[in-house]
Amino acid sequence: MRPKKKTEDTAFPQHIPTEDEAEIMWFSKTPPSLEIPWAKFSEREIQAILKMHYKSIGFDVQWPHDEDPSHEKGIDLDCKDASGNRVILAIKKDPKTEDIVQLQELARNDAKQRIYVRIKRGTQKFEDETQRLTGLVEFWDSALLEQELNKSCLTLMLLV
Repeated sequence: MRPKKKTEDTAFPQHIPTEDEAEIMWFSKTPPSLEIPWAKFSEREIQAILKMHYKSIGFDVQWPHDEDPSHEKGIDLDCKDASGNRVILAIKKDPKTEDIVQLQELARNDAKQRIYVRIKRGTQKFEDETQRLTGLVEFWDSALLEQELNKSCLTLMLLV
């Protein structure tokens, strides 16, 4: 097995796939599809998982929702790569009509990539607003979330 790389942030070390993980990914091109039980995770836990993911693939990550929720401006996670490109995310397990304001704030941000992660489908009014904002905001369901987490092998780690 290869040793893990040392990083400055020991709370979120960069994950290097083990030989077994690498072999699974080489043969299948993705980790095994066993479905992560996202309904059992809290929104805060999903935010923490995404924070670990973006840190492990080289982003500097701020967590406005954790640090100062009253001034988050629709952003749960604010990620910046080495070139200064920003990826911002908002995470809701079960979006309601009152979450439209957060979605609109996210859409107005000037970040390069704006992502709204939702585990369940939202209310009809919320879904109508997602249609209006498609193109400004990427909408990820659990399948797209897992596809993204494959880049850092977190999908496999969450399944084991």
